Amino acid sequence: PLVRGCWISKPYGASAKEYVEFLAKGPRFGNLMFSGEGTCKRHKGWVHGGWFSGERSARILLKERKDGFENYDTQTLCDSKPNGMIFDDDTCEWVPKSFKDSKE
Repeated sequence: PLVRGCWISKPYGASAKEYVEFLAKGPRFGNLMFSGEGTCKRHKGWVHGGWFSGERSARILLKERKDGFENYDTQTLCDSKPNGMIFDDDTCEWVPKSFKDSKE
């Protein structure tokens, strides 16, 4: 009831280059982690950007806080170049090409 939505935009007075550097730091500011389409570089403004952003935040938290996930790849479709991910038919998920290559 206190929040009725929000929009992400570059910080006031920041150049386009500074905004890209701001997003490159990831959705993390101390113990506060942001998710949502506005934090997804490739899919900003789209519903699936919010999905992939939430997936990235979950992966980051698993890597940081759960034993056995120290080498877990946190890359999602938010972070990759257009040809950097492939669909894994075995797990029905998008994975970095490097991850799929290492499984074979």
